[in-house]
Amino acid sequence: MEKRDIFELLGLFDKSSLTDLNIEDGETKVSMKKPCFGQPAIDTEGAESKDRYEGEEHVGDIEQDDIEYIRSPIVGVYYAAPSPDEAHFVAVGDRVDEGQTLCIIEAMKVMNELKSPCAGTIQAIYGMTGSLAEYGQILFEVKKC
Repeated sequence: MEKRDIFELLGLFDKSSLTDLNIEDGETKVSMKKPCFGQPAIDTEGAESKDRYEGEEHVGDIEQDDIEYIRSPIVGVYYAAPSPDEAHFVAVGDRVDEGQTLCIIEAMKVMNELKSPCAGTIQAIYGMTGSLAEYGQILFEVKKC
């Protein structure tokens, strides 16, 4: 296995949802590991990157007074609907009221409703049903009324 092959594997592993990878090719052994959601990340100094989550690249350092970024208050599994056979709580373009349920985040077998802190219009939804929502991850972008 050549050095460039290892770097290519590293890039693919980084983009994948895998947390552990072991490869043996003759005398070469490669082992890669990512932290699981129950383990602390490598950087635990409290420095939070605003661009940490996929889909948040446009947030950057720009603050807009009329936009509310609604973040996950806990770590858990994101659900856009109360059950798989029901309609989503909200969709892009929907008008929401303060206190309206936007999604459910399941943590430790408890279903926690995430409610809108303000009235407005849903501009973007970053959560995906069944995916892990990290603490502080932006899930919704709401344009305030």
